[in-house]
Amino acid sequence: MSMNVLNRELGICPICHQGHIIKTNKDYVCTCRLNKSTSHGHCKFSLSHHTHGVYITDDLVKQLVTSGKTSLLTMQERQGLTYEGRFVITHEGNIGIETKRTAIDGKCPDCGSAIVQTKYGYACLNSLLPDPKCKFIIPKFICNRYIKENEASAFVSGKQEILDGFLNKKGTFFSAYLTRNSSGSIVLSSVVGHCPECGGDILVGAKAFNCSNYKQGCTFKIWRHYYGHHLSLQEIKELLQNKQTLNPIVGYTEDARIVELQFKLGIDDQIQVVSYK
Repeated sequence: MSMNVLNRELGICPICHQGHIIKTNKDYVCTCRLNKSTSHGHCKFSLSHHTHGVYITDDLVKQLVTSGKTSLLTMQERQGLTYEGRFVITHEGNIGIETKRTAIDGKCPDCGSAIVQTKYGYACLNSLLPDPKCKFIIPKFICNRYIKENEASAFVSGKQEILDGFLNKKGTFFSAYLTRNSSGSIVLSSVVGHCPECGGDILVGAKAFNCSNYKQGCTFKIWRHYYGHHLSLQEIKELLQNKQTLNPIVGYTEDARIVELQFKLGIDDQIQVVSYK
């Protein structure tokens, strides 16, 4: 009995406003939920001792009971992704999670609104309204890889970047960049252009850009690094489309001098690195 009295100090249930919140060996729960015979026997208040990466304490439960929300907490997704959020009592009478909305650099490419970090990705603020006005979102986890904030910012700012470390269903790592399909959803692509020798697709790999027809004998290849410079997606596309890069590229000599370079496709489509003029 003394244990019941102690547990009832956690407060009156904020959902049914009838039962008391008590601590059991597995969760914090409303007494009405435990007593199905009461008129409030369908109360939904139940909070496990450990959920969403958070160890629930009496103090957190008291916050939820008295103010309808907890303080901001470091939470964790199933894949291990951490984020800031809090437990809240929703208008529907459930225990929900409210994530902290932090804006990233860049605007929604569809409606121009702010892009904020959410539990699941980088979403347009207008997509989070009760009546969503936009659907744009960049998932935070794609092909077993997290999309970082700076990578999402670069994409919405129109600066596509080659990203490494994706893992396909066969267990093979691959490189790709973010793009959008015909319905506007974010997808991955490894195609950066067409092979100047056979017309096949040029695919970005971990160390080089290779022709998709390599199994049929095409040997065309462009390394991803030259003179200490990492070829960007824009630069490799320029090189394949125009036979040369259009702007000076900063590189480094063996004696650490900084030089301005230009990449060209020469005779027999061999890569040439020359001084930019």
